[in-house]
Amino acid sequence: MKPNGFANGLVVICAGSIAACASVPREADGLAAGPLVHFTESSSRGSFTISCRPRSEAIGKTAGWVDICNELGQAALKKAADDGLIAPVTGLAFGMASGLMKSMPPDAPVNSRVIARDFPILGTAL
Repeated sequence: MKPNGFANGLVVICAGSIAACASVPREADGLAAGPLVHFTESSSRGSFTISCRPRSEAIGKTAGWVDICNELGQAALKKAADDGLIAPVTGLAFGMASGLMKSMPPDAPVNSRVIARDFPILGTAL
């Protein structure tokens, strides 16, 4: 495992302009059973989006997956800001949605445990 605790790096494939970029999901390294979360980032005209969800219902019943999502999200946001794509972001990557997900009852269905956030792309990055 890498020192930061994540297995796969982010792979971004661009053809031409930033609007044509597609991202390959970056996944957190999980327990012996496999990855804990499915994290994606994407950009399109006008917005940069991060999204994360637990890989299974059992993982979704714990609050730990939200922390992993926020770590992955913060790394993606820092890179996007460093690249001049978005303005720097402070605080939790998924904002108040993080607290909401942590307070969901354990019997809530896993398909309701998805967090996403959009950020406006800076005018000079288009």
